[in-house]
Amino acid sequence: MSELREKYELLCTDGTKSVPQNAECVKKNLYENLTILDSKASALMAFDGILIAAATFAFPTAFSDLWRGTLFGVIVIALVAAGFCLGVAQVSYPFLDKVRITPGPPRGLDFSEELNALDVAVQRRTCFYRSAWRLSLLAVIGSPIMFVIALLYKP
Repeated sequence: MSELREKYELLCTDGTKSVPQNAECVKKNLYENLTILDSKASALMAFDGILIAAATFAFPTAFSDLWRGTLFGVIVIALVAAGFCLGVAQVSYPFLDKVRITPGPPRGLDFSEELNALDVAVQRRTCFYRSAWRLSLLAVIGSPIMFVIALLYKP
């Protein structure tokens, strides 16, 4: 029997001792946090794609070098934000990878390493998401402000 299958069987067996005692609840909530971050990062990445497409579409018709530079800046900022989103939207989370089977009787599961790894992943990906969100906000707010400045700028 594989170790993963044994872990699943212990998870489904009544009376299996978990370390810490509330590990199942904590693990469930941490995975839910990661899922929420994934969906938010995916939506923000799509929004960054729209910003990039709009700036790219407007670039050839830019009326000044200042406005072209602003559009180029929006493209670069949105690309960096999308890059941060890629750091959030991971393909998979290795479920039960760091869970250890404790010797019995009764046999149990030690979730300590798994919960620590999940906590670090949530914190890191939250930081990536916040950075991406702020960069996207900068691109959205900075673009119209720079457009007005470019209109008023007389070389």
